[in-house]
Amino acid sequence: MPNLFLNNVAMGATPGMAEFVEYTDPTMSSFLEPGRDSWGEIKQRLQVKVYTVAEYCEERRIDRIDILKLDTQAFDLEVLKGANRLLLDHRIHLIYMEIIFSELYQGQPRLDEIFGFLADRGFVLVGLYNFHYPNELLGWADALFVDPQFRSPASRAAAAVPSV
Repeated sequence: MPNLFLNNVAMGATPGMAEFVEYTDPTMSSFLEPGRDSWGEIKQRLQVKVYTVAEYCEERRIDRIDILKLDTQAFDLEVLKGANRLLLDHRIHLIYMEIIFSELYQGQPRLDEIFGFLADRGFVLVGLYNFHYPNELLGWADALFVDPQFRSPASRAAAAVPSV
């Protein structure tokens, strides 16, 4: 696909090095330690270079992100913090991310922390999707947030046409 670039990089709130915890079940791998509801064993710990979304975009001359898709195993709020300037400047339009409700990781952010961070930057929750119920309790779901100032190219073009 043209203009599709795959990057194997770690994202967080600040650039630098951090310890990444790799689990025997790769779907659990995270920067956070296992919590009460986690599964799998720790396979290894790796030191990895961490970038911020803002730093990544600046280096690659990306001026806006239409859809920021996050599934970072409870590290999503840290990734969002690394995109703070882009969020404040309305350069990220939609955020689709996983919200974890069960205690999969130690120190994971609560829904109200994530919601508050995004609401303080003007984002609105559109909806929750793909509910997962391990142990008959809500474990995690996906959430879609939108910057209300975002307007698609089609709606911008329609707004530019004068009414008759």
